[in-house]
Amino acid sequence: MLGLGWPVDLSSGLLLTLASFAALRDSLEALGFKLRLSAGALGSVITPVLTSMPKLMVVLCSIAAYGRAGGYDVTEGTVIGSPFVVSALALSALILVTGAVRGRRSGATGPS
Repeated sequence: MLGLGWPVDLSSGLLLTLASFAALRDSLEALGFKLRLSAGALGSVITPVLTSMPKLMVVLCSIAAYGRAGGYDVTEGTVIGSPFVVSALALSALILVTGAVRGRRSGATGPS
């Protein structure tokens, strides 16, 4: 990103992601309030549509830039690969959190 080394790039990317999440959350809450949508409708319909827009833009730009042949390859990779990346990241986070919680439990002493 900035060329200052990977720790700075990683930190700035994480901060940008958190700021973007906060802006998206606030915008969706305001949209739901204006349209008088329930939290369930907002969470199950509107949010998935808006959060999948970047993938849709990758697909459309690849088809526009590379034509049908190359664009379809990128489309397949985006559509098929995205759930695997998300599940791998979620599983890794779950394993780390579970390991940390178990580590705390095994180190703690029981009641005297």
